[in-house]
Amino acid sequence: MVFMALNPFVDALFSVFSLLKGSAILTIPVFILVLFLTIPFRHLQKKYKLSWLKSSALLVYFVIFVLLILLFFGPFQTALNETPLQVYPQEIAQETGLTAEFYIFSIIRLLLISAMYTVLTMPFVLLGSLFLAFFKDKFKWPHFVQLFLAILAVSTLVSIILLFVTPWLLQGLFFLTFFGFT
Repeated sequence: MVFMALNPFVDALFSVFSLLKGSAILTIPVFILVLFLTIPFRHLQKKYKLSWLKSSALLVYFVIFVLLILLFFGPFQTALNETPLQVYPQEIAQETGLTAEFYIFSIIRLLLISAMYTVLTMPFVLLGSLFLAFFKDKFKWPHFVQLFLAILAVSTLVSIILLFVTPWLLQGLFFLTFFGFT
């Protein structure tokens, strides 16, 4: 028996609503992060006289690096804290010299991966700036609302690209983060 959509318009409407809902969930932490980063952004621009692009790239690089450090080393620290003797479990334990070498090379590797992610992310930062300028010109809403709508537009675009255009990219980025350059 073949199941067909009874009303394709309603299915498409619910699909678009679901995409916007998922994008809104992604938008909220990014919006809060952008609000917190406005002060360091302006500080970089004023103190070091950096352009908008350079200060944005530096902040994006720093944020991605910190997130990758937490994501990569989080399981090791969790495993260390869950054991009663504060030693790594046998499955992931290494000698002391190898552990130091692992952390040093992992940080160097994450520095390189952060640079790659920054290059991938910067077009979306520029697009967000374009959306923000568009919302400032067309609507006289408060800046926070315009910023939220710009981030929502970029999040929706990123969701469309990751889900429909390049669904293989998420697995590739996961593989790059944990197993790349090894």
